[in-house]
Amino acid sequence: MELGLLRDLTWVVLLACGVLLICYRLHLPSVVGFFVTGILVGPHGMGLVSASHEVEVLAEIGVVALLFAVGIECSLGTLWRIRRTVLMGGSLQMGGTALIVGAACMLLGLPLGQSFFFGLLAAVSSTVIVLRLLQERGRMDAPLGRNSLGILIFQDLAVVPVILLLPLLAGKDVSAGEQVLLVAKAVLIVAATLITARKFIPWLLYRVVRTRSRELFLLTIVALCAGITMLTAASGLSLALGAFLAGLVVSESEYSHEAMGNIQPLRDVFAFFFFVFVGMLLDPWIFLERPAAVVFATLGLMAIKVGAAAFAVRMTGYPLSVALPTGMMLAQVGEFGFVVLTAATPLGLVSESQASLVVAVAVLSMALSPFLALVADRMETLLPAAEAEEGAADTVAGLKDHLVIVGFGLCGRQIADAARQSGVAFCVIEVNPETVRRLREKGEQVIFGDAGQSAILEHAHIESASALVVAVNDPVAIRRATVTARRMHPGLHIVVRTSYVAEMAELYELGADEVIPEEFETSVEIVSRLLNHYHVPREDIAAFVAEIRKDGYAMFRGEIFEAACSRIACKVPDADIATIRLPQSSPLCGKNLVENAIRERYGVSVLAIDRDGEMLPNPSPLRVLAAGDRLHIFGRRGDIAVFTALVADAGTETAKKILVPA
Repeated sequence: MELGLLRDLTWVVLLACGVLLICYRLHLPSVVGFFVTGILVGPHGMGLVSASHEVEVLAEIGVVALLFAVGIECSLGTLWRIRRTVLMGGSLQMGGTALIVGAACMLLGLPLGQSFFFGLLAAVSSTVIVLRLLQERGRMDAPLGRNSLGILIFQDLAVVPVILLLPLLAGKDVSAGEQVLLVAKAVLIVAATLITARKFIPWLLYRVVRTRSRELFLLTIVALCAGITMLTAASGLSLALGAFLAGLVVSESEYSHEAMGNIQPLRDVFAFFFFVFVGMLLDPWIFLERPAAVVFATLGLMAIKVGAAAFAVRMTGYPLSVALPTGMMLAQVGEFGFVVLTAATPLGLVSESQASLVVAVAVLSMALSPFLALVADRMETLLPAAEAEEGAADTVAGLKDHLVIVGFGLCGRQIADAARQSGVAFCVIEVNPETVRRLREKGEQVIFGDAGQSAILEHAHIESASALVVAVNDPVAIRRATVTARRMHPGLHIVVRTSYVAEMAELYELGADEVIPEEFETSVEIVSRLLNHYHVPREDIAAFVAEIRKDGYAMFRGEIFEAACSRIACKVPDADIATIRLPQSSPLCGKNLVENAIRERYGVSVLAIDRDGEMLPNPSPLRVLAAGDRLHIFGRRGDIAVFTALVADAGTETAKKILVPA
């Protein structure tokens, strides 16, 4: 028997490798490959697996592993940060989908309990597929990614109470006392688990981590998962609830990331067997015997899910250009739907033919997910922003030569703080309604809407603005905002943030003046800190970093940079213009330009002086410098870097000796 199981597992794994390679070539999710593997090795395919019961046991472990991982990822802090999307968006999406699908099933003649069951099953989307599609597109931090994640978290959490409801939906004779006892047990176990998560588990994991034994840490995590899961099962609750609570316990410790890293390979392996087992349940002949039923059920279900999710996101305050693509990302049936299906089958809630149809619809919807994601990308570009503009914001007043900041995440907040301290007028364009509400309460000039739409930029007086900074982490939104702003204001200085160097050339072509790639700047910062660690002089580091930026950005821009840039600094090799402020302690203060001999000593020329808001261009050599003056200087990038570093450290004895003329 053991040899037979080993043979079956060998066939499954070998066949899965070939199927996954084909799925990779066709750009299909790996989950689809798992299902196809199950179909091929199952009783309706080549019949290569005889130990089906043993595979089912592995599949049950896969369910526990999946829910345990969801519990680790769904920490209480994460749930609180996106609580509006989780609670409001998730409940509207699941409730709307369940009601519409349930009503459709009742019209087809199914009983109430079974109809509601199919509605709940259909409401769940695939966390694995959606997150992978978002990561491939770099959209996790975009509104599309945040809304999708919030709704997925609610769905994953809802699986546990749905499983608890199955006996009632199946019409089992459960007395009111038994129901109250079951709920009381659930509440008691959840409360005890959360208290344990706060008190005992961090203490235990800390002592395990101190041993520096990776094996002991992994075994402790597995023991926690198994122990809490068995506790809930012994109390008459589901394994799914126990697995989720075990993950939530671990998530509240400071070692949750390490635990997730250790448990992820096990989760992936056992989840693989779960999806293969579900594929074994699918009869592929259903696509030939009932093609119309499969196709119409799939398309109808996906249309309902798109509409319900889009409505839910719209109700949370986001525009249709965000809501509809989010609905498209969530249109498939999820892996936890199969968890519910396998739990409902022994209760008689679903027949064998209905289960085959459900699995066929689910697999087909998952296979269509990558193609629907492409439509979602296109939809974001084509959708008008009328919905976002409607009551979006009052036009900001009293702004001219101002800065427009698109996005108010960490980068946007830092830019706004710098502008505020420097006395630069600015306004913010943000698509997150909660962020807009908070900024308005603080009295900030903020507009709700999509900066890729001309009407939104008109509200921000883009035609009279001096500069635009696109500080969002969404490639689609960045491109749209850059193109629209350049078209509306050809002379606007546009600075955009991007994640990767490979995106720079396209953004320059679209009209950006400056493109800051996080990938490149991170490498520059790492080099700078490493050199500082090895005690390289700061002026040498500054010069070296300036050379890196000069060579790097010159390489990235190429002909695009030469064509787009008209400043004098760009026409002189290895030259640039910079602005520095003289601190109170600078030895340059109180002396004129001739006495300081800035050009002769440091190789930079003072083009203008900004003093208390008054610009003094082409200053006289006898102009005396004062603390707080902003010097607009011109010179070689290396010389500028060295001079800037010396002025910044003017209070040190070394800098004073260098800056004070001999």
